[in-house]
Amino acid sequence: MTPETSSYSLKHIVVDYVLVAIDYEWIEYLDRMDL
Repeated sequence: MTPETSSYSLKHIVVDYVLVAIDYEWIEYLDRMDL
């Protein structure tokens, strides 16, 4: 595996993790707002 490929997939893992974390933050936030 080339460094570019591993770096690319690592970025995808980080982006996916951040998006999931943001999703959970929003769910908790909306729960507190009682919408």
